[in-house]
Amino acid sequence: MEVIKYQGTANILDVAVKVATVLKKGGVVIYPTETTYGIAAAALSPKAVRKIYAIKGRAFNKPLSVMVNGLAMAEKYVEITEAAKNIFATLLPGPLTLILKKKKIVPDSLTGGSATLGLRWPAYPLVQRLLDEYGLPITATSANPAGEPPLYEVSNITEKFGAVPLSLIDLVIDAGPLPHQLPSTVLDLTINPPTILREGPVSSERITAVLGCSIK
Repeated sequence: MEVIKYQGTANILDVAVKVATVLKKGGVVIYPTETTYGIAAAALSPKAVRKIYAIKGRAFNKPLSVMVNGLAMAEKYVEITEAAKNIFATLLPGPLTLILKKKKIVPDSLTGGSATLGLRWPAYPLVQRLLDEYGLPITATSANPAGEPPLYEVSNITEKFGAVPLSLIDLVIDAGPLPHQLPSTVLDLTINPPTILREGPVSSERITAVLGCSIK
């Protein structure tokens, strides 16, 4: 398991290229986001996605969300509603996950057999650069064992995971301690009214103002 220090603008391109190379080979990367450390793999590769489930000890019927680099990429994998367009135009990029109906190109291994997919467009510069370099969605799940709190330091992550999970991780991007932000707000746009499944940094008031309707 290789560890690389992320130094912001000084090495953002080198780090993004390195991560993209690992992902293209089916590898797994621990990486910083605007909320917590996450675990990245090629979201469209069932083999790579299975590694994520093994690392986290996560049940296979629990879906994973993905990171995209904007509306154009999102449209390839989910059905974009008018509400989603408004959210993309006003609240994204940012710490908000949208639940939308997936397209057939999205493997069931990623969604636990569900017909929906969680989608994130992050504001974190490294993740944005990585997505531009890689050109495809990556998994957006926190780097912690299933059911445990999110982690904000690489040292905590390596302590929490056992030897077997750690052996499945190819690369760690260490950005130092991250601010203790809440995980992203999760908004389900496939049901009426739209429903917040997890409270997070983006408030219900902001979402209501954008959508112009009540939400649960």
